[in-house]
Parts: sequence; C-alpha cells; structure tokens
Amino acid sequence: MEKTYDARIKLKRDTNSNWTSKNPVLLRGEMILVDTAEGELRAKIGDGTKTYSQLPFCDEALRNLINGLNLGFAATEDDMI
Repeated sequence: MEKTYDARIKLKRDTNSNWTSKNPVLLRGEMILVDTAEGELRAKIGDGTKTYSQLPFCDEALRNLINGLNLGFAATEDDMI
C-alpha cells in the first residue's frame, strides 16, 4: 500500500555570493538551491563535514563531461525533431 503525506518541504535558496560569504557546513543530505551570477539555478548536497565552498554542484561532473566533448557537428533544426 502506497503511503502519502500531506507535507511540503522548502529548500534553502540564496545567491552564490551570499552562500560563499556565510560558507556554512551543510548537513549530511541537506540540499540547497543556488542562484548563480550567470542566472542559473543549481544545487548542492551536504555531507556533514565540508563547507559550502568545498562542495561541488550536483551537476558538476556531468557539465565537465559535456564541456569536454568535441562532437564535431553543429545542431540544425532537423536534429531537434
């Protein structure tokens, strides 16, 4: 039987500069949202020991992989279908 809960979870959200200036240690499993100077919304998840600035963004490994690829072609409208 599936359980449902009538609850809402609100994550902490602030700018990268504010997170960096406070540089808190995020609890193990604690997720925060970060508004970057580039206008992106990114996330970090704490491990209970590292400070904000020591933690990577959740999507950092994937972004590095994508940025490291040289696909050798330009996307066209036909590629988008």
